[in-house]
Amino acid sequence: MFPSIVLPMFIAVMDQTIVATALPAIATDLDDVERVAWIVVAYLVATTIAAPVYGRLGDVYGRRRMIFVALAVMIVGSLACALAPTLLALIFARVMQGLGGGGLMTLSQALISESVPPRDRARYQGYLASVVVFSNT
Repeated sequence: MFPSIVLPMFIAVMDQTIVATALPAIATDLDDVERVAWIVVAYLVATTIAAPVYGRLGDVYGRRRMIFVALAVMIVGSLACALAPTLLALIFARVMQGLGGGGLMTLSQALISESVPPRDRARYQGYLASVVVFSNT
């Protein structure tokens, strides 16, 4: 069960920073250097907004169900990013990715507390924190 909790966290955190290396190429291809930073900002703002919403929805509808919803939103956002013809379309697609990513991060942490015995939770939260570190490097 633990890998199925860790992988969504890895995907969401990695997606925050993975575009940083591609920003110069994106700015050149889409011919818009001034607004290219919004690609990163859109994801972070959407993630921040989505995290508490998914936390509450996970309480109401179940965390496992909601993590699949968040994953679906993330996948649709990723496909939209891949097909975005303009910078504005890419920014909106990154918002969609962020809405999914916020759910993946929040629900991964909540699923640890739901599925791991109390005496082992600190260790597993540490494992999850190390995934965050490794996904950013």
